[in-house]
Amino acid sequence: MNIFYKVINKILNINVTNAQLSGGNNSGNSGLDYTIINPLSMSGSSVADIVDAVVDLLLKIGAPIAALMYIWAGFQFLTAGGDEKKISTAKKTLVWTTIGIAVLVLSKGIILSVETLLTP
Repeated sequence: MNIFYKVINKILNINVTNAQLSGGNNSGNSGLDYTIINPLSMSGSSVADIVDAVVDLLLKIGAPIAALMYIWAGFQFLTAGGDEKKISTAKKTLVWTTIGIAVLVLSKGIILSVETLLTP
């Protein structure tokens, strides 16, 4: 049974312990103590902290994706061979990648501005 609990801990990020083995209170029917670990791993629990953590995560994910999309747009330009349809597709890729990275950066700026305005 201990292997099962270890697998659950790793997969679901939930700390499951047997109450009888850990000396916990066995007041429930199942005899298990459950502790759900905060996946954001932040010290504060306010809405502003959660939104800030989510935007930081999106920036960490979005920046490498945007870099890859810029490379892909460049590849599309190079392989277009004068075909107007392929050049148009490459331009659209470039424009939408730029818009996406602008939205990510502006979202962080808006959050910082709102936090500055709301803090005394």
